[in-house]
Amino acid sequence: MRLRPGGLRRPAHPQGVDPAGAPCRPGGGPRTVIRRLFLPVVVVAALAGACTGVSVKGEDAAVAAKFRDIGSRELAIGQDEAALNDLLHARDLDPTDATTHHLLGLAYLRLSRYAEAERALQEALSRDPNMGPAHNSLGTLYSIQHKDAEAAAAFHAALAAPGYATPEVAHGNLGQLYARQGDALAAAAEMRAAVEANPAYEDAYLALADLQLAGGETAAARSLLEGALTRFPASARVHLALGKLLIRTRDYRAALRTLKEGQKLAQEPGMREQIAQQIDILE
Repeated sequence: MRLRPGGLRRPAHPQGVDPAGAPCRPGGGPRTVIRRLFLPVVVVAALAGACTGVSVKGEDAAVAAKFRDIGSRELAIGQDEAALNDLLHARDLDPTDATTHHLLGLAYLRLSRYAEAERALQEALSRDPNMGPAHNSLGTLYSIQHKDAEAAAAFHAALAAPGYATPEVAHGNLGQLYARQGDALAAAAEMRAAVEANPAYEDAYLALADLQLAGGETAAARSLLEGALTRFPASARVHLALGKLLIRTRDYRAALRTLKEGQKLAQEPGMREQIAQQIDILE
C-alpha cells in the first residue's frame, strides 16, 4: 500500500492524500510496506472538508473558483501539468483561498517538485490551520522524504483537525510509516483504526492482511481477507490477495477458484497480468 495524500490510483506518483471527487463549495522494507501510500494519494478533485469559505470579492474570485475546480478535476484524472497551470492561475486571481494552495501542493507533489509542494501546503495551513487534508498531504510529503518525525506529527495533526472527514487516510498513512520503521504492532493498530473509521476503506484491509502475514498470523489474515471479499465482491485486488494467501496455505482449489473470479473482474492490464501469473502456478 502506498501513502495517500488524496486518493489517486496511478503508480507514477505517491499515493497518500485524501480522496476527492467533486469541487469544494465555498463555506466551509518488508512486504508490509504499504501497498498504497494513502497519498497522494490520492488526488483529486475537491477535498472533503477542505474548503475554507475565504474568498476575494468580485469577478476575480468567481473566475478563480472556476479555475480551481477545473484544476481539481484535472488532478482527479491524472492531468497533473494541466492542473498545475490552472491552479496557478486560480492562485494568482485569489491568493487567499486555502483550498487552492492545498491543491497546488498536491499537483507539485505528484510532479515530484517537493520544495514547491511544501511551500504550497504550508501556505494552505497558514490560511487554514485546521485543514485536515492539508496536514495529511504534508505528512505524505515528509514520509516520502523519510522525515519520519515530521510526517508522524503531520498525520496526528490531521487526525486532530476539527471536522476532518477522512481520518482513515491519515490512520493508514501512519500505519505505513510505522510498518516502515519496523513497529508492526503500532502499524496494525493504525490499520485497524482506519477500518473502524471507514469500513469501506479497502486499502486498510489489504495492508492489515500484509502485516498479519508478515507476523505469521496466517489464519487471521485469511479471515480478514475473506471478510473483505464479502464486503468488496467486485475487487480484483482482494481476490488476488486472498488467492495468493490460499496458495501459501496449500488450499489450491480454493485459490484457483478465487483467482479466476478475480481475473474476470480485473480492469487494469497490470492487475490481470498479476492474477494470470498466479493462475499459471496452479495450472
